[in-house]
Amino acid sequence: MHYQLEQSDLTLVLALSRGTTLARAAALLAQDTSSVHRALGRLERRLGGHCSSATVGDAAHCQLS
Repeated sequence: MHYQLEQSDLTLVLALSRGTTLARAAALLAQDTSSVHRALGRLERRLGGHCSSATVGDAAHCQLS
């Protein structure tokens, strides 16, 4: 089964890439860090992967199945 990315997913990924940390991504999105962490967890589950929260801005540390 394939998951179709939504605009909110892409916005989250872009903020994580630009911010490089959950805290900075949350600031860019004007959200709490915990909200961004939960959104990342939901996206990871839907895609079947995992990104290290310590290195979330580094795509080399994201594992997708």
